[in-house]
Amino acid sequence: MKLLVSLATSLLIIYHGYSLQMQYQAKAEAQRSENIAASSLRDAWVSLEPELQQWNASYKLDSSIRDLNGIFGALRLSDHNLQSAELTLVDAGRSVINFNSAPIGLTRACINNSSAGFVLRNESVGDYIKRLREFTARLDIEYDTLTVKMDAAKDFQRPYAYFGRLCVLLRGQDVFQEEAIE
Repeated sequence: MKLLVSLATSLLIIYHGYSLQMQYQAKAEAQRSENIAASSLRDAWVSLEPELQQWNASYKLDSSIRDLNGIFGALRLSDHNLQSAELTLVDAGRSVINFNSAPIGLTRACINNSSAGFVLRNESVGDYIKRLREFTARLDIEYDTLTVKMDAAKDFQRPYAYFGRLCVLLRGQDVFQEEAIE
């Protein structure tokens, strides 16, 4: 009888030991899966770093623009050897940019310098189109219409560009906060 009780007790201990071992292995496997998921998420975040750097370099922070002169400065016309044809600046509105009804972290700040929209000029005809292409190719510049002509009413020697609406795109609050990932 003692042998039977000892055998039953031994079987019970072996069964519970095996059951605990299986639970431990399941938890260890779940932890490995979580570690792999966390590692792939970290790798995906780290792989976005070049895009985040381009985002920050391409779009000026909205909170750094305080007035019309700030918007005008964000156009960086002198970087392209372009000049505003008029000295007057008029706020043409601000709006949040959405994609599929969701904000993407950009604000459109539009500016005019005439009743026709925004007028640019350049000193020479030779490189004007090249400069204008460089300016309009920027990621942070948006416009709806553009007409280039030599305007006899202004100064027949200089080319002018008439933008129906000229806007600079600005980063809102940082959507992509850089966080330390260890």
